[in-house]
Parts: sequence; C-alpha cells; structure tokens
Amino acid sequence: MLSCARGSPEREIARCSEEAPGVEDDEGVQGQRAQLRRPRGWLPWGDVRRARGAPEGRCCDQAKKLTTGRHAEALAIKRRDRIKHERRAERYVPTVAGQALLERALGMQAEVAAAQRALRAFQDQAAGVVRVSAPEWVVARALVPVVAALAQRHPGVRTELVSEAARANLPAGEADIAIRARRFELPGTWQRVVGRVEFALYASRNYVRRYGRCLQPGAAGHRLICMDDGDGPIADVEWLNKVAGEASVVAKANGREVMSQLALEGCGIACLPRLIGDGQPRLVCLEGLGEAPPRRLWLGVHRDQRAVPRIRRVSTAIAERLVELLPLKRVT
Repeated sequence: MLSCARGSPEREIARCSEEAPGVEDDEGVQGQRAQLRRPRGWLPWGDVRRARGAPEGRCCDQAKKLTTGRHAEALAIKRRDRIKHERRAERYVPTVAGQALLERALGMQAEVAAAQRALRAFQDQAAGVVRVSAPEWVVARALVPVVAALAQRHPGVRTELVSEAARANLPAGEADIAIRARRFELPGTWQRVVGRVEFALYASRNYVRRYGRCLQPGAAGHRLICMDDGDGPIADVEWLNKVAGEASVVAKANGREVMSQLALEGCGIACLPRLIGDGQPRLVCLEGLGEAPPRRLWLGVHRDQRAVPRIRRVSTAIAERLVELLPLKRVT
C-alpha cells in the first residue's frame, strides 16, 4: 500500500490504480497510470510529427516517407474525427482542422529546436564538431589554412568544411557557420561583413594570343564562361551581361574554381575573384570593359549558437583570416 499525502498526485495515482480492473502486474499498473495522466483530447506527438511531413499525394508515395500515410491514418482513428488527413481515392488530403494542426505542429517543432540550441549553448563544450558551409573558392583559398591552424591550437575541435553553392539553412541546423556573398535573410541569424571581394575578367595566355587582351564594348566575337545564377541575381553576372552582351556564352558553372579551370583550358573569358585570378600565373587579366562591381562577403551564425565556445573560436578565426585576405576598405 502506498502512503501519500492527501490530495497529492501520488495518492491519486495509487487510488486509481487500486480501482482499475484487470491490473495485475507492474507493467499494467504503469500503463494504466500513463493513461490516467493523459488529459482529455490528448494527441500523440509522434504521430503528429510524422504526419506533419505527409503532403497530399498517393498512399504508396507517402508510405515510402517514414510510413507517414500510416501515421496520418492512425492519428485520424485515434482522434475519431479525421482531424489530420482524410483518405480520398487512395490519397490523403489535409482537412481544414488538420491544416490548423499542422501549423501548430510547425511552431512546436521550432520551439523544441530553439530549446535544444539554447541547451547546447550553455554547455561548456570547448571540443566537438563545427560544420562550416561556404562557396568552394572560399574554402580552397581561405579556409584551409584556418582549419590547419585550429587543429594545432585546439585539437579537440573538429571542423567540417562543406563546399556548396546553395545557401545553408542555419536555423534548421544544416551548418553551424555559413559564409555567403549576400545577406542572410532567415530570422535568428547573427551576421557580419568579413570581406570585400573584387572581380576581374581573366583568360588563358593562348586565348589572349588569339583574341587579344583589350576588349571592345560589347565584346563581339568573344566567348564567355558565366556563373550560374539560378540561386538568385549575381551582381557581376548582371554587369557582364551589360558590358559584353554581344559575346557568346559557351559554358556555365556554379563555382568559381570550375570557371577558373575552364578559363585555363582556353574555353573563354571568366569573371573571377582577384584572389583566384591574380594567384594563377597562367591567367591574364583583361582590360577595356571597366571594373566589375565588388561584393561583400558575409559570415552568419545562429544567435543561439554564437556563444558556444567551439563555434565562437572557429568563427573568430575565419573572420580574422577573411578580413586579412579581403580587406574591408571602401565597403559601402
């Protein structure tokens, strides 16, 4: 017999357990107690979380995605009012009430993620993994020496460099630190300018011997290697389209390092950061079309993660290196 204070939760659980019929073992008692603690209209978060990712579509398609179709139907059965999805001709379609539930679930998930980040921030983690996302030319030309130095000074910190053209989602945890040539727009991101990237037109020596070094307005008869701007407008790409509109585009790439290799092979003219072009003796800087517009380089960290010791050390070292390589003078 349990001895509990009158009115306490333990006493109520004990009383209900004694009155519950068919409870004979400890496992049954615990299951009965769990059921009694659940408030009226209780929703299982596991089903909500999985059903949240079930878009409208065929059941067989949803079954391939963590059995979301099964969880959507299970949630509807448990609620007895088809609150999440209703099945129509082998398709799950969100109801009006289900759509409202999904919006609430998204907010709950965001709050849980924020709580997890806050917890990690308060932990004294001078060691661990730091994931850094940056364009491939920044990784190759600027970050490699930083990582090598960090490995010597802080052997407990493991830096993971991710070279990618797409922008990493910091709030979603896709990276701890991100470097981009444009401002971060997602909320909760702390950011600062860490460099000024200057651009120029480059071509191989063989190309210059054949077509000349001085370009005429419009660049008629020349061949261009362009940056893929599918991720949004790029200042130097728009400038090049204006000043060399009569030239033909023979290749596109989503990275400056690839563009530099194409230029070295004599494929055409590439607009490259001076950090790349001036460091390659086999490339020649072209003249005649004026100066390409510079771009700012931004470093971003989620606000909840900024105080984590290992992330602070890596971000500080990266910022110092980039400011040294790409001075911030004349940034407007």
